[in-house]
Amino acid sequence: MTDMGPLHFCLGIQVCQHPTQGTISLNQRSYITSLLSKYHMDSCTGMDTPLPQTLNHNSTPPSIDKPSFPYAHVLSSIRYLVSCTRADICFASNYLSRYMQNPTHSHIQYLKRLLCYLKQTCDISLTYSKTSVPTGLIGYSIPKWGVIHVHINLHQDISSPLQMLLSHGKARSNLVSHSPLQR
Repeated sequence: MTDMGPLHFCLGIQVCQHPTQGTISLNQRSYITSLLSKYHMDSCTGMDTPLPQTLNHNSTPPSIDKPSFPYAHVLSSIRYLVSCTRADICFASNYLSRYMQNPTHSHIQYLKRLLCYLKQTCDISLTYSKTSVPTGLIGYSIPKWGVIHVHINLHQDISSPLQMLLSHGKARSNLVSHSPLQR
């Protein structure tokens, strides 16, 4: 076994260690660049947001011919980004994944917009730093709690520093309850 020095690059992730500052930064600039090149989106114009403010939830079926854009392959590559360093695109990735089997033209456009956003933000890094904050439960949320519907499926998020923002604990409830304590 040979010591090759500090880690600089692993599995498409660039690692920048700053021992004097006590930080480690991870980014996937080269992975994003190769992704854009692979799907011929390297000359696209960057976008400031991953998805438009209002989404078109139309249920128009796609044309009989399969779209020429490799929707599922691109989404799989984007899911790798989400799982490693890019929590900012988690919602967009999950939303677009719902339509993996039958994407409409608008979903393909949303996916291309997400790629344009990645081009604009390819330099975003995930930075870990030394901290004296004790580990443990730091957050608990119930999105859309209090919204009146006949059937509500609650999403409950539990985050801790050890789990990180990228892999936070999440459970989807199949039960309709009046309080999270009724589980």
